[in-house]
Amino acid sequence: MTEPNCTIIVRNLPAELSNDKKTALLEHFGASNVKCMGSAGKLKHCAFGCFPSQEIALSAVKRLHQLEILGRRLKAELSHECYRSHHPSRMNYREAACEEDASTGKDDFWLDLHSLSDLFKVKYPLNPKLYYKYPRPNYCTLLNISKALVGVPRFYTQVLHLMNKMNLPPPFEEIHPGPPIPFPQNTNLEPVKMETESESEIESSEDHLITITKKRKIKEDKKRAKHKLQKISHGSAKRAKYSVEELFDVTLKKISKPLNLPANIATREKRSAESNVNVKTGFGKIEPLPIPEEEPVEVPAENVEVKFLTRDELKKKQLVESEIIKEKVFKKYSKGEASCRLYVKNLSKRVTEDDLRSIYGGFVDWNNEIEKNAFDIRLMQSGRMKGQAFISFSSENLASEALSLTNAVLLFDKPIVVSFARTAKARNS
Repeated sequence: MTEPNCTIIVRNLPAELSNDKKTALLEHFGASNVKCMGSAGKLKHCAFGCFPSQEIALSAVKRLHQLEILGRRLKAELSHECYRSHHPSRMNYREAACEEDASTGKDDFWLDLHSLSDLFKVKYPLNPKLYYKYPRPNYCTLLNISKALVGVPRFYTQVLHLMNKMNLPPPFEEIHPGPPIPFPQNTNLEPVKMETESESEIESSEDHLITITKKRKIKEDKKRAKHKLQKISHGSAKRAKYSVEELFDVTLKKISKPLNLPANIATREKRSAESNVNVKTGFGKIEPLPIPEEEPVEVPAENVEVKFLTRDELKKKQLVESEIIKEKVFKKYSKGEASCRLYVKNLSKRVTEDDLRSIYGGFVDWNNEIEKNAFDIRLMQSGRMKGQAFISFSSENLASEALSLTNAVLLFDKPIVVSFARTAKARNS
């Protein structure tokens, strides 16, 4: 036999009614269990009511159908089999009982957690107005807490969690500035000294505070002095008149000691008189002053003899191709277009023009005036071009030969990079 249908569905319920009011409405008409649906989907603004018997359910349908509530007419009928999953009578009472047991278990756990004493079975919650009053921190308590932090890792992690929740700075960096640690005065305990290279931030912060207070005092003194000057300058509109004799000593003192004049004055007067004897009018003779003879200055010799390196010596100092590939300096190396000028880079700070002359001077025929005059060394020792140089030759052949023999030569333990210098190209009109 099939069970009688004791569940009804009520549609078109007002949206203004809450779920509690909807359940109260159906319970008023005899429903023992009510389930309200949401405000979206096919069953929006609907409610299912389970009644003790089918007769009570049919009478509730007659009374609820076409009933007007808040300007909306209700539609009530017996529920169909397709809505059987939504019926409140089909609820799993075992799950409900489990939920009740779980809720009661939570309550028991809360009481065990917040009870006064679980050991003595005093299970009632503490007074919420009860506060703990602990003594102030001293050296011993801080030392015991630090030992507990080291000995109990779980306590250490809980302290870090608490610092994170309280938005305190992380303790993994340097020492933070803060109140000083209270050290014992009359006990034999000695404070632990942290051996660090630099001074602690606490000491530096205290020194910084002292300097700030000094600066503030100096500024306040300056402000007071300025204020006094303003009062003095603007305080009295009428200025007092004083005589010159009251302010300055006008009286001249008589010179009691004789003046010791130099003996050259008489000779100068005689010379001037002799020179002006024959001159009747005018200002006398005007002659140019005699120019002192300059002593010859010794000029140091510019061309100092420099020992040039031979081609064999250069080959010994030059790196092999396998070694050149490993150097990062030669990663994007290219000789460039051939020219009479070489560009040298990756030079050491100790390199001088004499060092470069000893390397590249051996490629020049010093008896030939053209090669001698064309040879030039420009070493850049400041600015962006520091550590670079330009060497000029009379022909491209000499420049290419010097490039092949001097590229990757070790000079002060650094391989020099040599390439042809770029020549300025004419712009296309």
